[in-house]
Amino acid sequence: DFCLSRGLGDVYKRQKEDLVFQILVKDDTHVNSNSARDSWRGDSVQIAIQQRDGNGSPTGKVWEITAAKCKGGQVIYAHRGSRVGRLNDSLLNFLSLGEKWYLYEIRLNGKEMGLNLKPNSTLGTSIIVNSGSDTGRNGFLSWGGGIAHEKNDQLFQILHLR
Repeated sequence: DFCLSRGLGDVYKRQKEDLVFQILVKDDTHVNSNSARDSWRGDSVQIAIQQRDGNGSPTGKVWEITAAKCKGGQVIYAHRGSRVGRLNDSLLNFLSLGEKWYLYEIRLNGKEMGLNLKPNSTLGTSIIVNSGSDTGRNGFLSWGGGIAHEKNDQLFQILHLR
């Protein structure tokens, strides 16, 4: 019951040095008993993000992160980027809203990730919402490509920051 078709304008906003994504998910139960590194295998959100120039051409490294409430707590873990591991200045606020609704508020710190988040900046991005169980990832929904089946930044969606 997850929908990204409303348009990403409802899903992200820029706040000073942070890019904030709010992903609302309906799920029977939240399941993620994985480590931070393997948290993508359970209920989680993955985001790929890359700095682009005004024409949408890549100018920076691809970051691929997972935001999850898992065995390691509420974490943002970088699988690809300038470094691998937990991000300390980027934050996840995971909330259970009741009636099977969960909110992932993901605050990606531009300084920590080397991203220019000023107005009129351009980013390439893709988002995956993973559905997990005790046996691993059961499936996912996505906005954009280039992150799950293949690693290809040419399949990312373009965000123009206001």
